[in-house]
Amino acid sequence: LVRFKEFHGHTNIPPPKQSDEKLSKLYKWAERQRTDRRGRKGRPRMKPERVRLLEDLGFRWAEAPQTHTWKDRYDDLCKFRE
Repeated sequence: LVRFKEFHGHTNIPPPKQSDEKLSKLYKWAERQRTDRRGRKGRPRMKPERVRLLEDLGFRWAEAPQTHTWKDRYDDLCKFRE
């Protein structure tokens, strides 16, 4: 994650393409961190020290909001079918 941030300037890991195994592993790892922080039944599974380390890096606990609406994607599908 540190190297990703050094290269890209942020920690918002995009969903990977199938051919990018390293990005895929990093994306899955980031998702696991989010899951661990939420925990189960209101009890987080992540230690506060790890939360702090990730937050110090600028880790986003929620994924970036979608930039396309349902209608945008529907229009894309219609164009594709033409």
